[in-house]
Amino acid sequence: MGCIILTGLLGSYLFGKNTGWFAALALATCYTFVRNSATLRMDSGLTFGVLLAMLGYFRAEKSWGPPVFFAGIGLAVLAKSVPGFLPLFLAPLHALLDGNFRLPSKRPVRRWLCWSPLLLLPLLWWGYLATHYGTVVFSSYIDDLLSIDDGQSAGIHHVYRFFEVYIYDF
Repeated sequence: MGCIILTGLLGSYLFGKNTGWFAALALATCYTFVRNSATLRMDSGLTFGVLLAMLGYFRAEKSWGPPVFFAGIGLAVLAKSVPGFLPLFLAPLHALLDGNFRLPSKRPVRRWLCWSPLLLLPLLWWGYLATHYGTVVFSSYIDDLLSIDDGQSAGIHHVYRFFEVYIYDF
């Protein structure tokens, strides 16, 4: 439900009220999204965290913008690991392309950097997993990424699999 509401809010802010809530309706009726959410896959948790981070970013003029941005990234990283850091790259890229990119010495950037310690929670969690379970946690990600489906060659498949999982599917 959170993903649907955030889609409506973000779409309304960026493209207008009708378009935003139509996008929310489209997400609510999307079979893949409903199936993944109903089977408790973490893709919907990742989506919720990224949407929350983007809401915080696009509402930066509000006092709650920066903490919501970093909290959304934290939730996304806790839900699905590395892809949860995507907003950390999207926000500066958008600011650069929009002409609003500022150096860390400027006041608005310092306000954002003050909230960045919220990222410590997911990093501490992954550190905890590494100390208690060793490299098993990370090797399972690598094994899954490097796995080859039946009938496919090993060469180009690894690159395709990376883009399929982390870019196309996301």
